[in-house]
Amino acid sequence: MADLPGLIEGAHLNVGMGHNFLKHVERTKLLLFLVDIHGFRLNTKHPERTPLETILLLNKELELYKEDLMNKPAVLALNKVDIEGSDEILEEILQKVNHLEDHLQEVHTDLWPKQLIKFDEVIAISAKRRISTEKLKTRLRELLDVYADLDVLRDETGAKSLEIVHSQVTEQFGHKTLV
Repeated sequence: MADLPGLIEGAHLNVGMGHNFLKHVERTKLLLFLVDIHGFRLNTKHPERTPLETILLLNKELELYKEDLMNKPAVLALNKVDIEGSDEILEEILQKVNHLEDHLQEVHTDLWPKQLIKFDEVIAISAKRRISTEKLKTRLRELLDVYADLDVLRDETGAKSLEIVHSQVTEQFGHKTLV
């Protein structure tokens, strides 16, 4: 597991701890995007980012660093669902995440990645209050096991397309959002 708190705007250009953090992503088997559903602001020099903008920014930073990272399995954890008013925000974000391509026009073109990340799972959590954190850990373990099995198959049969792998995960577990 690699924790990448330094994955910020410009990380692909080695801004901040950019490459020191990003090189660890290459060795991971699964990407977990942890996004605050109330938005995020790195510091006063950076704009406030909506959850959608944050997801797309992380997607683009990984893509610009190394396009192959877009082929890794990914899970999205939407954090801070315990804060008042989160239900409406969560519902809106879930709708957008399930159809990212339809919502690109809502953000500046600078945030548009060439390839959109495909999330195998979207899980709403509260890290502070430990809401659904056990579900998240269990699901990550299950997905890691599935992808490990698929890697064995891939080694025996040659490269598989990401779409085939995603369809096999969906077939085994079903695509669902855990709230």
